[in-house]
Amino acid sequence: MSERYILPEQGGNPTLQIISPSDIVALGTSRGGKPSNEDRIGYVQVPKGDRICTADGHWGDKASATIIRHWVNPDMPFPTSRQQAVRTVKQIEEGLYLDTGNPHMDASKDRPPEASFVAMELGKHVLRVVGYGDCRLLVARLIDGVPRPYYEHAKLASWLGAFSMLGLRDRVPVTQGTVYAQLPVKAGDTVIAYTDGLDECKYETPTIPIDEIMQQACVQTPKSAVESLIQLALDRGGEDNVSVAVMRVS
Repeated sequence: MSERYILPEQGGNPTLQIISPSDIVALGTSRGGKPSNEDRIGYVQVPKGDRICTADGHWGDKASATIIRHWVNPDMPFPTSRQQAVRTVKQIEEGLYLDTGNPHMDASKDRPPEASFVAMELGKHVLRVVGYGDCRLLVARLIDGVPRPYYEHAKLASWLGAFSMLGLRDRVPVTQGTVYAQLPVKAGDTVIAYTDGLDECKYETPTIPIDEIMQQACVQTPKSAVESLIQLALDRGGEDNVSVAVMRVS
Protein backbone atom coordinates (compact mmCIF):
# COMPACT_ATOMS: atom_id res chain seq x y z
CA MET A 1 0.00 0.00 0.00
CA SER A 2 1.24 3.50 -0.83
CA GLU A 3 2.18 5.71 2.10
CA ARG A 4 -0.47 8.43 2.28
CA TYR A 5 -1.25 11.29 4.67
CA ILE A 6 -3.81 14.11 4.78
CA LEU A 7 -3.64 16.95 7.31
CA PRO A 8 -5.22 18.17 9.50
CA GLU A 9 -6.16 14.86 11.07
CA GLN A 10 -9.38 14.77 13.05
CA GLY A 11 -8.73 14.87 16.77
CA GLY A 12 -5.21 16.20 16.29
CA ASN A 13 -3.74 19.39 17.68
CA PRO A 14 -5.37 22.31 15.79
CA THR A 15 -2.45 24.58 16.67
CA LEU A 16 0.15 22.51 14.84
CA GLN A 17 0.22 19.15 13.03
CA ILE A 18 3.41 17.98 11.28
CA ILE A 19 4.39 14.70 9.66
CA SER A 20 7.64 13.65 8.03
CA PRO A 21 7.14 10.52 5.90
CA SER A 22 10.89 10.41 5.15
CA ASP A 23 14.02 12.44 5.76
CA ILE A 24 13.51 14.34 2.49
CA VAL A 25 9.89 15.45 2.94
CA ALA A 26 7.72 17.02 5.62
CA LEU A 27 4.38 18.76 5.74
CA GLY A 28 2.37 20.57 8.37
CA THR A 29 -0.60 22.78 9.04
CA SER A 30 -2.10 25.07 11.67
CA ARG A 31 -5.45 26.78 11.95
CA GLY A 32 -3.60 29.92 13.04
CA GLY A 33 -5.91 32.57 14.44
CA LYS A 34 -9.04 31.16 12.81
CA PRO A 35 -11.58 29.00 14.66
CA SER A 36 -11.23 26.18 12.11
CA ASN A 37 -8.75 25.02 9.49
CA GLU A 38 -10.04 25.19 5.92
CA ASP A 39 -6.62 24.23 4.49
CA ARG A 40 -5.77 20.70 3.53
CA ILE A 41 -2.34 19.32 2.73
CA GLY A 42 -1.58 15.79 1.60
CA TYR A 43 1.23 13.45 0.62
CA VAL A 44 1.37 10.10 -1.14
CA GLN A 45 4.28 7.97 -2.22
CA VAL A 46 3.80 6.70 -5.77
CA PRO A 47 5.94 4.38 -7.92
CA LYS A 48 7.36 7.37 -9.82
CA GLY A 49 8.27 9.36 -6.69
CA ASP A 50 6.60 11.63 -4.16
CA ARG A 51 3.41 13.63 -4.61
CA ILE A 52 2.18 16.55 -2.50
CA CYS A 53 -0.87 18.79 -2.77
CA THR A 54 -1.66 21.93 -0.81
CA ALA A 55 -5.18 23.36 -0.93
CA ASP A 56 -6.59 26.56 0.57
CA GLY A 57 -10.31 26.33 1.27
CA HIS A 58 -12.78 29.18 0.87
CA TRP A 59 -16.25 29.14 2.45
CA GLY A 60 -15.51 25.90 4.24
CA ASP A 61 -13.18 22.94 3.85
CA LYS A 62 -15.26 20.70 1.58
CA ALA A 63 -13.60 21.83 -1.66
CA SER A 64 -10.05 21.68 -0.29
CA ALA A 65 -10.69 18.20 1.12
CA THR A 66 -12.11 17.01 -2.21
CA ILE A 67 -9.12 18.37 -4.11
CA ILE A 68 -6.59 16.78 -1.77
CA ARG A 69 -8.25 13.38 -1.97
CA HIS A 70 -8.05 13.56 -5.75
CA TRP A 71 -4.33 14.36 -5.91
CA VAL A 72 -3.15 11.93 -3.23
CA ASN A 73 -4.93 9.02 -4.89
CA PRO A 74 -1.98 6.81 -5.91
CA ASP A 75 -4.03 5.21 -8.68
CA MET A 76 -4.49 8.54 -10.45
CA PRO A 77 -1.67 9.27 -12.93
CA PHE A 78 -0.19 12.75 -12.65
CA PRO A 79 -0.62 14.90 -15.77
CA THR A 80 2.37 15.09 -18.11
CA SER A 81 1.10 17.98 -20.28
CA ARG A 82 -0.94 21.14 -19.87
CA GLN A 83 -3.75 19.58 -21.88
CA GLN A 84 -3.95 16.69 -19.42
CA ALA A 85 -3.72 19.12 -16.50
CA VAL A 86 -6.65 21.20 -17.77
CA ARG A 87 -8.70 18.05 -18.30
CA THR A 88 -7.96 16.88 -14.75
CA VAL A 89 -8.76 20.24 -13.13
CA LYS A 90 -11.96 20.42 -15.15
CA GLN A 91 -12.98 17.01 -13.79
CA ILE A 92 -12.39 18.25 -10.23
CA GLU A 93 -14.37 21.41 -10.93
CA GLU A 94 -17.29 19.44 -12.37
CA GLY A 95 -17.32 17.21 -9.29
CA LEU A 96 -17.41 20.23 -6.97
CA TYR A 97 -20.24 21.73 -9.00
CA LEU A 98 -22.29 18.53 -8.82
CA ASP A 99 -21.76 18.39 -5.04
CA THR A 100 -22.34 22.06 -4.16
CA GLY A 101 -23.81 23.96 -7.13
CA ASN A 102 -26.85 24.36 -9.33
CA PRO A 103 -27.65 26.25 -12.55
CA HIS A 104 -29.57 28.99 -10.72
CA MET A 105 -27.00 30.13 -8.15
CA ASP A 106 -27.13 33.68 -6.84
CA ALA A 107 -23.61 35.13 -6.75
CA SER A 108 -24.64 37.74 -4.19
CA LYS A 109 -26.07 35.23 -1.69
CA ASP A 110 -24.74 31.72 -2.32
CA ARG A 111 -21.45 30.61 -0.74
CA PRO A 112 -20.46 27.26 -2.28
CA PRO A 113 -17.20 25.76 -0.97
CA GLU A 114 -14.24 26.65 -3.21
CA ALA A 115 -10.48 26.22 -3.04
CA SER A 116 -7.20 27.02 -4.69
CA PHE A 117 -4.48 24.39 -4.89
CA VAL A 118 -1.04 23.44 -6.11
CA ALA A 119 -0.09 19.79 -6.69
CA MET A 120 3.37 18.47 -7.49
CA GLU A 121 5.03 15.17 -8.23
CA LEU A 122 8.77 14.76 -7.82
CA GLY A 123 10.22 11.96 -9.90
CA LYS A 124 13.80 11.22 -10.86
CA HIS A 125 15.12 14.79 -11.17
CA VAL A 126 11.87 15.98 -12.75
CA LEU A 127 9.25 18.07 -10.95
CA ARG A 128 5.74 18.33 -12.41
CA VAL A 129 3.36 20.98 -11.11
CA VAL A 130 -0.37 21.59 -11.60
CA GLY A 131 -2.20 24.47 -9.96
CA TYR A 132 -5.22 26.73 -9.97
CA GLY A 133 -5.54 29.75 -7.70
CA ASP A 134 -3.14 31.40 -5.30
CA CYS A 135 -1.40 28.55 -3.47
CA ARG A 136 2.36 29.08 -3.58
CA LEU A 137 5.25 26.89 -4.73
CA LEU A 138 8.94 27.72 -4.86
CA VAL A 139 11.97 25.75 -5.92
CA ALA A 140 15.09 27.12 -4.24
CA ARG A 141 18.62 26.35 -5.38
CA LEU A 142 21.80 27.13 -3.50
CA ILE A 143 24.17 29.28 -5.55
CA ASP A 144 27.46 30.07 -3.81
CA GLY A 145 25.78 29.05 -0.57
CA VAL A 146 22.86 31.45 -1.01
CA PRO A 147 19.32 30.17 -1.77
CA ARG A 148 17.95 31.61 -5.00
CA PRO A 149 14.52 31.11 -6.59
CA TYR A 150 14.89 28.61 -9.43
CA TYR A 151 11.12 28.41 -10.03
CA GLU A 152 8.18 30.37 -8.62
CA HIS A 153 4.66 29.16 -9.30
CA ALA A 154 2.34 31.72 -10.89
CA LYS A 155 -0.43 32.86 -8.53
CA LEU A 156 -4.00 33.46 -9.68
CA ALA A 157 -6.66 35.43 -7.79
CA SER A 158 -9.44 32.89 -8.28
CA TRP A 159 -11.12 29.90 -6.63
CA LEU A 160 -12.14 26.53 -8.06
CA GLY A 161 -15.71 25.36 -7.55
CA ALA A 162 -19.29 25.97 -8.61
CA PHE A 163 -18.73 29.67 -9.29
CA SER A 164 -15.76 29.00 -11.59
CA MET A 165 -17.90 26.42 -13.40
CA LEU A 166 -20.66 29.01 -13.92
CA GLY A 167 -18.37 32.00 -14.50
CA LEU A 168 -19.71 33.93 -11.49
CA ARG A 169 -17.92 36.48 -9.25
CA ASP A 170 -15.11 36.93 -11.80
CA ARG A 171 -13.81 33.38 -11.32
CA VAL A 172 -11.28 32.50 -14.03
CA PRO A 173 -12.17 29.62 -16.37
CA VAL A 174 -10.15 26.45 -15.85
CA THR A 175 -8.94 26.57 -19.45
CA GLN A 176 -7.26 29.91 -18.72
CA GLY A 177 -6.38 29.56 -15.06
CA THR A 178 -4.75 26.12 -14.90
CA VAL A 179 -0.97 26.28 -14.54
CA TYR A 180 1.23 23.36 -15.63
CA ALA A 181 4.99 23.16 -15.36
CA GLN A 182 7.57 20.45 -15.88
CA LEU A 183 11.12 21.30 -14.90
CA PRO A 184 14.40 19.56 -14.27
CA VAL A 185 15.67 19.64 -10.70
CA LYS A 186 18.91 18.46 -9.18
CA ALA A 187 20.15 17.08 -5.88
CA GLY A 188 20.11 19.72 -3.19
CA ASP A 189 17.21 21.74 -4.61
CA THR A 190 14.47 22.49 -2.10
CA VAL A 191 10.79 22.52 -3.05
CA ILE A 192 8.50 24.62 -0.83
CA ALA A 193 4.70 24.58 -1.20
CA TYR A 194 2.48 26.69 1.04
CA THR A 195 -0.79 28.56 1.43
CA ASP A 196 -0.98 32.33 1.69
CA GLY A 197 -1.24 32.06 5.46
CA LEU A 198 2.56 31.88 5.44
CA ASP A 199 3.73 34.87 3.43
CA GLU A 200 0.53 36.84 4.18
CA CYS A 201 0.14 35.77 7.81
CA LYS A 202 -1.32 39.22 8.45
CA TYR A 203 -4.49 38.74 6.44
CA GLU A 204 -3.96 39.65 2.76
CA THR A 205 -0.87 41.70 3.66
CA PRO A 206 2.61 40.68 2.39
CA THR A 207 4.47 39.87 5.60
CA ILE A 208 7.21 37.26 5.11
CA PRO A 209 9.36 37.65 1.95
CA ILE A 210 10.35 34.66 -0.15
CA ASP A 211 14.05 35.22 0.65
CA GLU A 212 13.30 34.55 4.31
CA ILE A 213 11.15 31.54 3.43
CA MET A 214 13.90 30.07 1.25
CA GLN A 215 16.54 30.67 3.89
CA GLN A 216 14.51 28.84 6.53
CA ALA A 217 13.74 25.96 4.17
CA CYS A 218 17.22 25.44 2.74
CA VAL A 219 19.37 25.49 5.89
CA GLN A 220 17.34 22.97 7.91
CA THR A 221 15.98 19.47 7.50
CA PRO A 222 12.51 19.45 5.88
CA LYS A 223 10.82 18.67 9.20
CA SER A 224 12.63 21.43 11.07
CA ALA A 225 11.95 23.83 8.19
CA VAL A 226 8.20 23.14 8.27
CA GLU A 227 8.14 23.63 12.05
CA SER A 228 10.11 26.89 11.78
CA LEU A 229 8.06 28.33 8.92
CA ILE A 230 4.69 27.65 10.54
CA GLN A 231 5.93 29.06 13.84
CA LEU A 232 7.26 32.10 11.99
CA ALA A 233 3.81 32.70 10.49
CA LEU A 234 2.17 32.38 13.90
CA ASP A 235 4.71 34.75 15.48
CA ARG A 236 4.35 37.37 12.74
CA GLY A 237 0.57 37.57 12.89
CA GLY A 238 -0.98 34.14 12.42
CA GLU A 239 -4.31 35.56 11.27
CA ASP A 240 -4.97 32.83 8.68
CA ASN A 241 -4.70 29.08 8.32
CA VAL A 242 -1.19 28.12 7.28
CA SER A 243 0.06 24.95 5.58
CA VAL A 244 3.60 24.21 4.43
CA ALA A 245 5.41 21.33 2.70
CA VAL A 246 9.17 21.12 2.19
CA MET A 247 10.85 18.51 0.01
CA ARG A 248 14.58 18.12 -0.60
CA VAL A 249 15.66 16.71 -3.95
CA SER A 250 18.10 13.84 -3.40
